[in-house]
Amino acid sequence: MKAICDSCYNPFAATPQERAIRKGVIETFFSCPHCGHHYCAAVTNHQVRKLINELQTLRLSGPPSDKEEPAKHKDKILRLKADIDDKMDDLKRIYCVDKS
Repeated sequence: MKAICDSCYNPFAATPQERAIRKGVIETFFSCPHCGHHYCAAVTNHQVRKLINELQTLRLSGPPSDKEEPAKHKDKILRLKADIDDKMDDLKRIYCVDKS
């Protein structure tokens, strides 16, 4: 993925990397190769990764064939995605700091 650094304004290929922040907490990030500016893309813990796996399973299983069930299936997916987003936002607020 191509990106332009917010600090030095040089273009670069954003290559995602992962690092363990603490036990069970993983940060996905990329850094500018020119100036080293750090970009935190996502932070997950065991609970979030479990919810992501549940979401993938729901999406792969597809909606049920019953006429009322597809709407419930879609609502469950949307609620699960919102829950994942909220938890990941909380983790980013806790663990991601500007490291430029």
